[in-house]
Amino acid sequence: MTELTPRQIDLLKLIIREYTESADPVGSEILEKKYHLGVSPATIRNDMVSLTKHGYLEKAYFSAGRVPTSKAFRFYIKYLMEEKELSTADEVSSKK
Repeated sequence: MTELTPRQIDLLKLIIREYTESADPVGSEILEKKYHLGVSPATIRNDMVSLTKHGYLEKAYFSAGRVPTSKAFRFYIKYLMEEKELSTADEVSSKK
């Protein structure tokens, strides 16, 4: 499926979630504090560097954080996005 480790895949999923919620570059300390990943911010930074080298993240020029690339979003849609059941109201609304 990919050259990424399971931890890097989990991290990429969280980075995309955080970025889509905030529209701000995502840093290692925010991820560690918010999601309690069980590894140090330095380990998260190392994984983020690897994700950047693989083309999934890019460094924001004005921040220490990273932002997902189009490659990351395509990977997310193809492999990580979870299907959700539509409520009856949403299903009816989508047919209009």
